[in-house]
Amino acid sequence: MIAPPRKNVASADDWKAVCSDLGWTSGRALLVVHTPSATEYVHRNFGWAGVRAHLVIREEPQPQHLELLEKHAFDEAPFVVGIGGGKALDAAKGAAMWGADFRSVEEMTRLLESGGRVQHSRPSTLVLAPSIASSGSEASRGAIFTVGTKKMGLRGDSLLPDLVVHDAGLWSSLSREGTLHHAFDIFAHLIETTISLRRTPQALEHAGLGLDVLGEWIVRRDAAIADYQFAMDASYHAGVCLGSSSTCLPHRMQYVLGPATHTTHVEGIWFLARSWHALTRERSETRLKEFEGMLRPEVWGGADSGKILARLHEMAAAKVRLERFAILKGREAELAKMVDGDLSADPSYRDVSDIQALMTHD
Repeated sequence: MIAPPRKNVASADDWKAVCSDLGWTSGRALLVVHTPSATEYVHRNFGWAGVRAHLVIREEPQPQHLELLEKHAFDEAPFVVGIGGGKALDAAKGAAMWGADFRSVEEMTRLLESGGRVQHSRPSTLVLAPSIASSGSEASRGAIFTVGTKKMGLRGDSLLPDLVVHDAGLWSSLSREGTLHHAFDIFAHLIETTISLRRTPQALEHAGLGLDVLGEWIVRRDAAIADYQFAMDASYHAGVCLGSSSTCLPHRMQYVLGPATHTTHVEGIWFLARSWHALTRERSETRLKEFEGMLRPEVWGGADSGKILARLHEMAAAKVRLERFAILKGREAELAKMVDGDLSADPSYRDVSDIQALMTHD
């Protein structure tokens, strides 16, 4: 069982010390991969390095990370820092692996299309600092990239970073509405990886830890931004779950629906999760009740998973552009056939008609 990455929960005001502790020395190339919202933070914290900064540009449809990586990886940067949301963290993983399993867009695309399993050790030191609590990428063994009209993933132990940094300075500008949006995704990660037929003891352990701290944030503290560290910790544990289990239908489907509808990751999960939960209750209630046994009453107040999911669904609704899913009408059969991966890990899944039905729910 691979240990999760170390986590530094102290303020990262002195990033030079953080990098030096991991072996960075003056004169070594240092690549920072970040989202536009983190630009000021990067300039403030990395001015000492004369650092090559690389923006992961937010566009719709999803940006083509591969071309960006090939342009900016500059001969396998020996030290890579990823700062921002899931797109930035995943792109940083790709940059840190550049030169190991792939040295061009074509080689990386072929690897993704053949399953995305990385075989070689990561050639670069990698540090990840998430700016939101949602994707869990900072603690997972995966990285998602968009190729054409579909999301595909790299997989392997080498994608785990050397260090995860939680810095409240990255969260101070987040809106309460936005942070509640993240909570829905974290809960979806935890429930999917827990009831998965491919779960591991490590996934179960970290799902329990993640549910406890997420419950502390949502139920007791009403998601106050001052206590966002709870959500960050929950996202970290969810990332470990993602790295040691398999997701279920909502995530498998979202990899197709996201690019098709030009919606965000959480919007896709929001659209699918409640109908999938009802299907799971119908077909695999024993597995779902096992998950509900992990929801400690002293933290979650004794609510079942359906009520919790409904509450989080309502809280996240304000940031979902539901009208964008209208494009699915008439394309359900076509898109359902594109959903792949370890579908048999989902205890509720029977055949492709289940995928199509989840797209057409009211």
